[in-house]
Amino acid sequence: MNGFDGQTPERVSPDGRSADQDGRIHLYCVKSTVRLAAALDSPELMAAVAEDTCLSIAVEDWFGRLPSRRHHRARVRWNAEGAFLRRQRQRLAQAMEQAIAEAPEARPEAY
Repeated sequence: MNGFDGQTPERVSPDGRSADQDGRIHLYCVKSTVRLAAALDSPELMAAVAEDTCLSIAVEDWFGRLPSRRHHRARVRWNAEGAFLRRQRQRLAQAMEQAIAEAPEARPEAY
């Protein structure tokens, strides 16, 4: 029987390198990508990537909870939360740009 054995084989690109080495990670806060291998090699960059992912999920969650206009207090709280998330994004973007600068092999690519 050739069923799933619980382990995923490592993918290999045509030139023999692991496919993960060629991977890129999308960064929400700076609207670019970085090489996965560079993120794995830099603890600061990996921490920034993790924070970026959490913030991206928080923004999606926040946007999905948009209250109707007739619920004024809820709308005010929702707007305040949005302002907080924007400040978090700006703070994280600065930290991420510094982490990318310290890891030049990350080669961010704007989109």
